[in-house]
Amino acid sequence: MSREVLRIENISKNYGKIETLSSLSLVVERGEMVALIGPSGSGKSTLLNLIGHLIAADSGNIYVEGKSIDEFNNRALAKKIGMVRQNLDLVPQLSVINNVLAGKLSDWSFIKSLVSLVFPMEKELALSALRKVGIEDKYTQQTSKLSGGEQQRVALARLLVQNPDIVLADEPVSSLDPARAEDVLSLMSSIAREENKTLVASIHSVEYARKFFTRVVGLRNGRIEFDMPTEKLTERELQILYSLEVG
Repeated sequence: MSREVLRIENISKNYGKIETLSSLSLVVERGEMVALIGPSGSGKSTLLNLIGHLIAADSGNIYVEGKSIDEFNNRALAKKIGMVRQNLDLVPQLSVINNVLAGKLSDWSFIKSLVSLVFPMEKELALSALRKVGIEDKYTQQTSKLSGGEQQRVALARLLVQNPDIVLADEPVSSLDPARAEDVLSLMSSIAREENKTLVASIHSVEYARKFFTRVVGLRNGRIEFDMPTEKLTERELQILYSLEVG
């Protein structure tokens, strides 16, 4: 059985005259934890949004387990790919448990989704996910009243309920202080290992990439500068990646 879970072939994306990604290709195997690093504007978020099918490429193809991403309907794609974006996509006015159960919306009918807003469906599933991320006691609270780190945990619990094979995270800890950032990344990487998920995340901190990920991909000007096991990353690669000019 092939371990390849994600294949990106010659993906390009432009916004007007700005080339964000240029003929980028990448293969990710099942269970890998891949950190995307690079300067602002290098194309990290755009790449994740393309994989998550939130935007369309100008050219190239993306395959999930050998099947073109364009062939999946929304429900089938939700089984394969889940995403935590910088804004978390939580509904602040709703309770924690209702935000967690949003991970089931692709499975539920419209009526069941409406009823669940008043009488949460599959409550034990949500509580189990909240238990795994350490905030089961917060399930009745309004999400807006939680700290930033706790809201990150709600988003992770929602992903556990959705149960996708591939987890995408776009700068998941950019708004957190260092202690809470490490806490969330440790939890995210532990869940990926324990649940045998594939994790692809854009990470601003090279230190976090080294500590929590097994593979690092450096992006610059929409192209891959390097792709290697994290332990082989040297200061020379980082100098090339982040310097405006390299002499």
